[in-house]
Amino acid sequence: NTGGRAECVEIVPGDGESLPWPKPTQRTHVHLSPPCTMLSKARAQTTEEERSGGLDELRWCIEEVLRRGYTSFSVENVSTPLTVDVAKEMRSKHCGRLDFLILDAAEYGSPSDRTRLIVSTPAIVKHLKEVPVKRVSVRQAFEAEGLTLPATHIKNNTRARDGSPCVRSVEQSSQTVVGSHPLTWCKRDGTTVRCLNVRESAVLMGFPSNWELPKGQRVGVLAVGNAIPPPLAHSILQAASAHSGVSSNAAEGEGDCVDTDVSEEEQVAAPAQDYCEAGEA
Repeated sequence: NTGGRAECVEIVPGDGESLPWPKPTQRTHVHLSPPCTMLSKARAQTTEEERSGGLDELRWCIEEVLRRGYTSFSVENVSTPLTVDVAKEMRSKHCGRLDFLILDAAEYGSPSDRTRLIVSTPAIVKHLKEVPVKRVSVRQAFEAEGLTLPATHIKNNTRARDGSPCVRSVEQSSQTVVGSHPLTWCKRDGTTVRCLNVRESAVLMGFPSNWELPKGQRVGVLAVGNAIPPPLAHSILQAASAHSGVSSNAAEGEGDCVDTDVSEEEQVAAPAQDYCEAGEA
Protein backbone atom coordinates (compact mmCIF):
# COMPACT_ATOMS: atom_id res chain seq x y z
CA ASN A 1 0.00 0.00 0.00
CA THR A 2 1.61 3.25 -1.11
CA GLY A 3 0.23 4.95 2.00
CA GLY A 4 2.91 3.21 4.05
CA ARG A 5 1.30 -0.10 5.10
CA ALA A 6 2.35 -3.39 3.55
CA GLU A 7 0.69 -6.77 3.98
CA CYS A 8 1.77 -10.21 2.70
CA VAL A 9 -0.50 -13.16 2.00
CA GLU A 10 -0.07 -16.50 0.25
CA ILE A 11 -2.37 -16.89 -2.75
CA VAL A 12 -3.35 -20.15 -4.40
CA PRO A 13 -5.16 -19.91 -7.75
CA GLY A 14 -8.75 -20.95 -7.21
CA ASP A 15 -9.13 -19.61 -3.68
CA GLY A 16 -8.78 -15.96 -4.63
CA GLU A 17 -12.32 -15.11 -3.61
CA SER A 18 -11.65 -16.04 0.03
CA LEU A 19 -8.63 -13.76 0.39
CA PRO A 20 -8.72 -10.28 1.92
CA TRP A 21 -7.86 -8.44 -1.29
CA PRO A 22 -7.35 -4.73 -0.61
CA LYS A 23 -9.85 -2.38 -2.15
CA PRO A 24 -8.59 -0.98 -5.46
CA THR A 25 -7.84 2.67 -4.77
CA GLN A 26 -5.43 5.24 -6.15
CA ARG A 27 -3.09 4.54 -3.20
CA THR A 28 -3.10 0.75 -3.37
CA HIS A 29 -0.35 -1.22 -5.11
CA VAL A 30 -0.52 -5.00 -5.39
CA HIS A 31 2.65 -7.02 -6.03
CA LEU A 32 2.30 -10.71 -6.90
CA SER A 33 5.17 -13.19 -7.09
CA PRO A 34 3.92 -16.58 -8.31
CA PRO A 35 6.17 -19.62 -7.72
CA CYS A 36 9.05 -19.66 -10.17
CA THR A 37 11.02 -22.78 -9.20
CA MET A 38 9.42 -24.89 -11.91
CA LEU A 39 10.17 -22.20 -14.50
CA SER A 40 13.80 -21.59 -13.62
CA LYS A 41 16.46 -22.34 -16.21
CA ALA A 42 18.50 -23.98 -13.45
CA ARG A 43 15.87 -26.67 -12.82
CA ALA A 44 16.49 -29.16 -15.61
CA GLN A 45 14.32 -31.92 -14.12
CA THR A 46 11.07 -29.95 -14.38
CA THR A 47 8.35 -31.89 -16.21
CA GLU A 48 6.29 -30.40 -19.00
CA GLU A 49 3.22 -30.57 -16.76
CA GLU A 50 4.97 -28.67 -13.95
CA ARG A 51 6.25 -26.05 -16.37
CA SER A 52 2.80 -25.59 -17.90
CA GLY A 53 1.30 -25.23 -14.43
CA GLY A 54 3.82 -22.54 -13.53
CA LEU A 55 3.00 -20.57 -16.67
CA ASP A 56 -0.73 -20.89 -15.93
CA GLU A 57 -0.15 -19.45 -12.44
CA LEU A 58 1.68 -16.49 -14.00
CA ARG A 59 -1.24 -15.91 -16.38
CA TRP A 60 -3.73 -16.19 -13.50
CA CYS A 61 -1.92 -13.55 -11.43
CA ILE A 62 -1.90 -11.08 -14.31
CA GLU A 63 -5.53 -11.73 -15.20
CA GLU A 64 -6.62 -11.49 -11.56
CA VAL A 65 -5.16 -8.05 -10.84
CA LEU A 66 -6.73 -6.73 -14.03
CA ARG A 67 -10.07 -8.39 -13.29
CA ARG A 68 -10.15 -6.83 -9.83
CA GLY A 69 -9.58 -3.38 -11.23
CA TYR A 70 -6.17 -2.53 -9.79
CA THR A 71 -4.56 0.40 -11.58
CA SER A 72 -1.24 -0.04 -9.77
CA PHE A 73 0.24 -3.52 -9.69
CA SER A 74 3.32 -5.58 -10.47
CA VAL A 75 3.80 -9.29 -11.13
CA GLU A 76 7.29 -10.74 -10.74
CA ASN A 77 8.81 -13.96 -12.04
CA VAL A 78 12.00 -15.41 -13.49
CA SER A 79 12.88 -14.26 -16.97
CA THR A 80 12.87 -17.11 -19.50
CA PRO A 81 11.69 -17.30 -23.11
CA LEU A 82 8.50 -18.99 -21.88
CA THR A 83 7.64 -16.40 -19.22
CA VAL A 84 8.43 -13.58 -21.64
CA ASP A 85 6.08 -15.18 -24.16
CA VAL A 86 3.33 -15.17 -21.50
CA ALA A 87 4.01 -11.48 -20.84
CA LYS A 88 3.77 -10.72 -24.55
CA GLU A 89 0.55 -12.75 -24.78
CA MET A 90 -1.03 -10.85 -21.89
CA ARG A 91 0.13 -7.48 -23.22
CA SER A 92 -1.45 -8.24 -26.59
CA LYS A 93 -4.66 -9.50 -24.99
CA HIS A 94 -4.98 -6.48 -22.68
CA CYS A 95 -3.75 -3.82 -25.06
CA GLY A 96 -2.79 -0.58 -23.31
CA ARG A 97 -3.38 -1.93 -19.79
CA LEU A 98 0.00 -3.53 -19.10
CA ASP A 99 3.59 -3.78 -20.24
CA PHE A 100 6.68 -5.62 -19.06
CA LEU A 101 10.43 -5.35 -18.75
CA ILE A 102 13.37 -7.55 -17.82
CA LEU A 103 15.59 -6.03 -15.18
CA ASP A 104 18.48 -6.84 -12.86
CA ALA A 105 17.96 -5.90 -9.20
CA ALA A 106 21.70 -5.10 -9.03
CA GLU A 107 21.01 -2.00 -11.13
CA TYR A 108 18.53 -0.77 -8.53
CA GLY A 109 20.86 -0.88 -5.52
CA SER A 110 20.78 -4.57 -4.59
CA PRO A 111 24.25 -5.95 -3.70
CA SER A 112 23.48 -9.14 -5.67
CA ASP A 113 22.36 -9.97 -9.19
CA ARG A 114 18.73 -10.97 -9.69
CA THR A 115 17.30 -10.92 -13.21
CA ARG A 116 13.53 -10.75 -13.16
CA LEU A 117 10.55 -10.30 -15.45
CA ILE A 118 8.26 -7.55 -14.18
CA VAL A 119 4.75 -7.19 -15.61
CA SER A 120 3.06 -3.95 -14.60
CA THR A 121 1.22 -0.92 -15.90
CA PRO A 122 2.75 0.97 -18.84
CA ALA A 123 3.41 3.98 -16.59
CA ILE A 124 5.28 1.98 -13.93
CA VAL A 125 7.31 0.07 -16.53
CA LYS A 126 8.30 3.34 -18.19
CA HIS A 127 9.34 4.77 -14.82
CA LEU A 128 11.46 1.71 -13.96
CA LYS A 129 13.25 1.95 -17.30
CA GLU A 130 14.20 5.55 -16.51
CA VAL A 131 15.53 4.96 -12.98
CA PRO A 132 19.25 5.83 -12.88
CA VAL A 133 21.47 2.78 -12.48
CA LYS A 134 22.70 2.35 -8.89
CA ARG A 135 25.18 -0.42 -8.20
CA VAL A 136 26.31 -1.48 -4.73
CA SER A 137 29.25 -3.82 -4.16
CA VAL A 138 29.39 -6.53 -1.52
CA ARG A 139 31.99 -4.49 0.35
CA GLN A 140 29.83 -1.37 0.32
CA ALA A 141 26.81 -3.30 1.58
CA PHE A 142 28.72 -4.86 4.47
CA GLU A 143 30.43 -1.60 5.43
CA ALA A 144 27.06 0.17 5.48
CA GLU A 145 25.79 -2.40 8.00
CA GLY A 146 28.99 -2.38 10.08
CA LEU A 147 29.81 -5.99 9.22
CA THR A 148 33.25 -7.52 8.60
CA LEU A 149 33.93 -9.29 5.32
CA PRO A 150 35.02 -12.90 5.96
CA ALA A 151 36.79 -13.19 2.60
CA THR A 152 37.75 -11.30 -0.52
CA HIS A 153 35.61 -13.30 -2.93
CA ILE A 154 32.30 -15.16 -3.25
CA LYS A 155 31.42 -18.19 -5.35
CA ASN A 156 28.26 -20.12 -6.16
CA ASN A 157 28.02 -23.78 -7.14
CA THR A 158 28.60 -23.26 -10.86
CA ARG A 159 31.87 -24.00 -12.62
CA ALA A 160 33.65 -22.86 -15.76
CA ARG A 161 34.10 -25.14 -18.77
CA ASP A 162 37.48 -26.25 -17.46
CA GLY A 163 35.92 -27.25 -14.15
CA SER A 164 37.36 -24.39 -12.12
CA PRO A 165 35.07 -22.59 -9.65
CA CYS A 166 33.56 -19.30 -10.76
CA VAL A 167 34.20 -16.59 -8.20
CA ARG A 168 33.45 -12.91 -7.90
CA SER A 169 35.27 -10.15 -6.02
CA VAL A 170 33.58 -8.40 -3.10
CA GLU A 171 34.27 -5.18 -5.00
CA GLN A 172 31.33 -6.17 -7.25
CA SER A 173 27.77 -7.25 -6.66
CA SER A 174 27.48 -10.93 -5.80
CA GLN A 175 25.92 -13.75 -7.78
CA THR A 176 22.20 -14.42 -7.32
CA VAL A 177 21.11 -15.39 -3.80
CA VAL A 178 18.90 -18.49 -4.10
CA GLY A 179 16.66 -20.34 -1.69
CA SER A 180 18.11 -23.84 -2.18
CA HIS A 181 21.63 -23.18 -0.89
CA PRO A 182 23.79 -20.27 0.26
CA LEU A 183 26.66 -18.66 -1.58
CA THR A 184 30.19 -19.38 -0.35
CA TRP A 185 32.95 -17.11 0.91
CA CYS A 186 36.22 -18.04 -0.80
CA LYS A 187 39.71 -16.94 -1.74
CA ARG A 188 40.73 -15.57 -5.12
CA ASP A 189 41.55 -19.06 -6.39
CA GLY A 190 38.18 -20.45 -5.29
CA THR A 191 39.37 -22.10 -2.08
CA THR A 192 36.39 -22.31 0.27
CA VAL A 193 36.38 -20.26 3.46
CA ARG A 194 32.80 -20.98 4.59
CA CYS A 195 29.18 -20.66 3.52
CA LEU A 196 27.34 -17.39 4.01
CA ASN A 197 25.02 -17.40 7.00
CA VAL A 198 21.42 -16.21 6.76
CA ARG A 199 22.20 -12.67 7.94
CA GLU A 200 24.96 -12.27 5.37
CA SER A 201 22.71 -13.60 2.60
CA ALA A 202 20.05 -11.10 3.64
CA VAL A 203 22.54 -8.23 3.44
CA LEU A 204 23.38 -9.30 -0.13
CA MET A 205 19.68 -9.02 -0.94
CA GLY A 206 19.58 -5.48 0.43
CA PHE A 207 17.94 -6.19 3.79
CA PRO A 208 19.20 -4.04 6.69
CA SER A 209 21.15 -5.98 9.34
CA ASN A 210 18.41 -5.41 11.94
CA TRP A 211 15.71 -7.04 9.80
CA GLU A 212 13.98 -9.90 11.63
CA LEU A 213 14.76 -13.17 9.86
CA PRO A 214 13.47 -16.74 10.33
CA LYS A 215 15.45 -18.84 12.79
CA GLY A 216 17.49 -21.73 11.41
CA GLN A 217 19.90 -21.83 8.48
CA ARG A 218 17.75 -23.88 6.12
CA VAL A 219 14.52 -21.97 6.72
CA GLY A 220 16.34 -18.64 6.66
CA VAL A 221 18.16 -19.33 3.40
CA LEU A 222 14.89 -20.39 1.79
CA ALA A 223 13.06 -17.26 2.96
CA VAL A 224 15.81 -14.85 1.93
CA GLY A 225 16.44 -16.54 -1.42
CA ASN A 226 12.75 -16.34 -2.34
CA ALA A 227 12.33 -12.69 -1.35
CA ILE A 228 12.18 -9.65 -3.59
CA PRO A 229 15.25 -7.47 -2.91
CA PRO A 230 14.13 -4.47 -0.82
CA PRO A 231 15.97 -1.96 -3.06
CA LEU A 232 14.00 -3.26 -6.05
CA ALA A 233 10.75 -3.28 -4.07
CA HIS A 234 11.46 0.32 -3.09
CA SER A 235 11.96 1.30 -6.74
CA ILE A 236 8.71 -0.37 -7.76
CA LEU A 237 6.77 1.40 -5.01
CA GLN A 238 8.41 4.70 -5.88
CA ALA A 239 7.24 4.19 -9.46
CA ALA A 240 3.76 3.33 -8.20
CA SER A 241 3.67 6.43 -5.99
CA ALA A 242 4.86 8.64 -8.83
CA HIS A 243 1.93 7.46 -10.92
CA SER A 244 -0.66 7.17 -8.17
CA GLY A 245 -4.03 7.98 -9.65
CA VAL A 246 -2.83 7.56 -13.21
CA SER A 247 -5.01 5.08 -15.06
CA SER A 248 -3.04 2.08 -16.29
CA ASN A 249 -4.07 2.85 -19.89
CA ALA A 250 -3.22 6.53 -19.62
CA ALA A 251 0.51 6.09 -19.98
CA GLU A 252 2.44 6.99 -23.07
CA GLY A 253 2.06 4.44 -25.80
CA GLU A 254 -1.60 3.74 -25.10
CA GLY A 255 -2.89 1.25 -27.62
CA ASP A 256 0.59 0.36 -28.86
CA CYS A 257 0.86 -3.40 -28.44
CA VAL A 258 3.52 -4.20 -31.00
CA ASP A 259 6.09 -6.71 -29.77
CA THR A 260 9.64 -5.54 -30.30
CA ASP A 261 11.17 -8.99 -29.66
CA VAL A 262 14.09 -7.46 -27.79
CA SER A 263 16.31 -10.17 -26.38
CA GLU A 264 17.00 -10.52 -22.68
CA GLU A 265 20.65 -9.73 -23.30
CA GLU A 266 19.70 -6.41 -24.90
CA GLN A 267 17.26 -5.42 -22.16
CA VAL A 268 19.57 -6.10 -19.21
CA ALA A 269 23.01 -4.59 -18.84
CA ALA A 270 25.90 -7.04 -18.63
CA PRO A 271 26.25 -8.45 -15.10
CA ALA A 272 29.37 -8.18 -13.01
CA GLN A 273 32.19 -10.45 -14.17
CA ASP A 274 32.71 -13.89 -12.66
CA TYR A 275 36.15 -15.37 -13.11
CA CYS A 276 37.86 -18.64 -12.45
CA GLU A 277 41.27 -19.73 -11.28
CA ALA A 278 42.61 -19.63 -14.82
CA GLY A 279 41.74 -15.92 -15.12
CA GLU A 280 38.97 -13.79 -16.49
CA ALA A 281 36.06 -15.79 -17.87
